[in-house]
Amino acid sequence: MLIGGLWHGASWTFVLWGLYHGVLLVVYRWLAPDLGTRPLSPLARAFHQVFFFHLVCVGWMLFRAKTFHELSEFVAAFSRSPILEAGVIARLLFAAPVFVLEFAVYTRKDQLALLRLPWWLRVIVYFGMYWALLSTGRWTGEGFIYFQF
Repeated sequence: MLIGGLWHGASWTFVLWGLYHGVLLVVYRWLAPDLGTRPLSPLARAFHQVFFFHLVCVGWMLFRAKTFHELSEFVAAFSRSPILEAGVIARLLFAAPVFVLEFAVYTRKDQLALLRLPWWLRVIVYFGMYWALLSTGRWTGEGFIYFQF
């Protein structure tokens, strides 16, 4: 992973990104020594997936930051963000059923679980996904990150 960070660029933030993800992989393998051989409860599996997903997302700040100063600004923005803002709560309330649906798709191995819902419930889910995407996105016209390479 460290070499992967160097491959992405000669910036220290990329090196730190590779190191972070390498350490994260080691920790993940250490915490789950019998990957696939010891079944976890559905609740434990969901917790592990959500927990490591968020750790990976935190690591992407390292990838996106051009300098350590910009990284510190990212971290500071998280500490200043109003968690209990009404829009954030609304998106979290919508995200919960989507996670439940996705978990049902995963555990039942049924890719069509959403299509089996009543039409009116599918409309609500699709509208909510569309709203969450539009309300959380940054639409500044910033170029795709790999265009800089």
